Amino acid sequence: MKLAILQVSPDMLRELFQLPEGAEILDLRIPLDYRGLLEVKICGAGWETLEGQPIQRVVGTVTRHFDDYGNEVQKSIDWGLPKNDHAEQEEPHE
Repeated sequence: MKLAILQVSPDMLRELFQLPEGAEILDLRIPLDYRGLLEVKICGAGWETLEGQPIQRVVGTVTRHFDDYGNEVQKSIDWGLPKNDHAEQEEPHE
């Protein structure tokens, strides 16, 4: 049996999961009743959530991109998170 322990930094996970700008990973958890599922709690992206309210759960959609020869060249993940309106309204710094 081949085994390994992967040590992955939050920055690596943020890039791997293609999280939006400003998103920070707070916690990772594997629910015992759903083997094979990884829950990733993030802040800085998602929906406004007041203290005590449940956090919205989402499932991403993976899209594969192919070149003209049928070779996979890229994968992208859409999490369906709302856009960060604050970032779009920011004034440029002089």
